[in-house]
Amino acid sequence: MLGALGLGGAVAQERWALISLFSSTVALRAPGAQVAIARDAASQVVPGTRILHAATHGERLAADEAAVIALADAASDAAGLSTPHRDLLRGATLDLHVLGAGLPAPVASWSEGWRLVWPRDTAHVAVAWQRLGRGDHAAGMVHELAVLAGADGWFEARYSPAGAEVPDGRPRQLDGTGWFLWALDEVRTSAPDLVADAVVVDAARRAVSLLLDLTLGGDALPPASPDYWEVPEVRPTIATCALVEVGLARGARILAELGDDDAADEARERAAAVRAGIAHAFGPTGYGRYAGRAAADAGLMFLLPPYALEIDPAVAAELDAAQLAMARPAGGVAPGALWRRDGVTWTPQTAMFAQARAHLGDAHGAAALLTWLADHRTSDGSLPEKVLGTGEPASVAPLGWTAALVVVALLA
Repeated sequence: MLGALGLGGAVAQERWALISLFSSTVALRAPGAQVAIARDAASQVVPGTRILHAATHGERLAADEAAVIALADAASDAAGLSTPHRDLLRGATLDLHVLGAGLPAPVASWSEGWRLVWPRDTAHVAVAWQRLGRGDHAAGMVHELAVLAGADGWFEARYSPAGAEVPDGRPRQLDGTGWFLWALDEVRTSAPDLVADAVVVDAARRAVSLLLDLTLGGDALPPASPDYWEVPEVRPTIATCALVEVGLARGARILAELGDDDAADEARERAAAVRAGIAHAFGPTGYGRYAGRAAADAGLMFLLPPYALEIDPAVAAELDAAQLAMARPAGGVAPGALWRRDGVTWTPQTAMFAQARAHLGDAHGAAALLTWLADHRTSDGSLPEKVLGTGEPASVAPLGWTAALVVVALLA
């Protein structure tokens, strides 16, 4: 599939970005005490682990990791994964473990600027742990998202690990509300006590109410809001619209579970209206980033499983063209066709395509992308945020969002 879609597409090398690898992995020096490992300091880490040679309470750390590895291996057995993909699942699970050790919610990575909690990332990590069989662990993360939810149902772009809003001027993001409801609906199937958690239930009701209020217009589409690109927007993006629909559809299921049938029916009907509005506004130009513009964007995958409850054939039909339009020279993709042409692959969006293909039954296409991701890990086995046009890992490693997407894709 990679070769067929031309993921080695040509981009002038003189325009390629040069980005350092800020960390090759993250390791524990004691329980709940992480440290970012520079690319030239790999000898500090016990091979195949996320533990420093000089760590204190090493036996406890090793026992914790052994339990994580056993979980990953059991999931690999159940999914019938090949040896390379078993190794990828182990590494991704260890990445998730180290980024959340001792914290109520995982951080994106451990380098400065990434040592923060994003609602999007936390939702994905929670679902990954649910897929791995740790519903209790996942439920704790969903509870933390409920704690972070604003009184009006909005989420900030990101938070400090202590749970405080990060005062960096980034506007709040509507997609966070959708991410929360998606994760809650997914995780509650393995952690039924979540719908008895008053904090979670109250946050879910506020979240659904917000989405209903913001989709009252004629086309039922939400207002403009920053999405995973984290840049100001003056018109709704496909990602924000999709996550609003996902939030309403998932919220309807949650409200039905709570016995609130009238509210569930309203949310379900509004989700259908939003979906119809998306098809009308974005469908004619291939579900691109903006309505009326043919500009492929990873946000279209939020209209497909595991986010959407059903496969939309019209959206699925755009997947090949979107992957080709977003391709980068070393393999993988950028966040969208409108993203800067700097030769850089972003691993979360590449893993999103793998996840989408796995859920659509394209085992070959998913496996090719997952193998590419496995081949472009750091020397310590962690999944980086970016891969340069030269094929070198760059930015931070591990990135929790990528690790979570890889887990879900492998276990789909």
